[in-house]
Amino acid sequence: AASDSGASSTDNKTSVTTPTFIGTVEAGAKVELFAQKTVGNVPSGDVISLGTVTLAPTATAWSIASGVLLGDGVYLVTAKSTDKAGNPGATSAPLTIEIRTVAPPAPSTPVLATASDSGVNNTDRITKVTTPAFTGTADKSGTVTVSAKRGTDPEIVLGTTTASASAGAWSFATPTAKALGAGDWSITARVTDVFGKQSDASPPLPITLDLTNPIADTMTVDGSVTGDGWVRAGDAHVDGEIGRAHV
Repeated sequence: AASDSGASSTDNKTSVTTPTFIGTVEAGAKVELFAQKTVGNVPSGDVISLGTVTLAPTATAWSIASGVLLGDGVYLVTAKSTDKAGNPGATSAPLTIEIRTVAPPAPSTPVLATASDSGVNNTDRITKVTTPAFTGTADKSGTVTVSAKRGTDPEIVLGTTTASASAGAWSFATPTAKALGAGDWSITARVTDVFGKQSDASPPLPITLDLTNPIADTMTVDGSVTGDGWVRAGDAHVDGEIGRAHV
């Protein structure tokens, strides 16, 4: 399990290029480990020996760390034993492993969910929602970490989610405990693939949190009002944030 890096320790996907393998065999036997690279599930490379171990007379559990540096790819790993009398045993069933040491590409630029983009325009990324939701795409089945940064403040990790296995789509809603304050924010995503390698940050998504209520318009009356109670043109005007409209 120690050599099975990434989110799962049982998926046989790893970034470790000299992995360790374990197994059991007849007491006191000698075990040799082999690997063969495959392409499209078809063996295509030479069978190479990764190492051997000879057990103590009563021992049955074996462990071999690969003495060969394995490059990126899919391998069939088998073990073959020889008992204390020198009789060769049958080759074990193959274990399929995949090694990848290259970091995944950065996720796409996050997208502010329409429901989180409040106001008249739901595509301007100006909102009063302090726990906004985001979507995007990343390496399939990877763990996506969503972060936010405001000005010179330290970056905040908002949380994580998992990209789908089919298309790498992900969605994330900011938890209440990480609610954003007013101001201009940059939202980024990083992905850690199933092999345990983390990508660079995505391009940032700029959003603005506007939590200030607008100033109310006011009306004043210029001059006197005629005796009939009607306010005629030139008698009134409206003051507001966007200027002065005269009646």
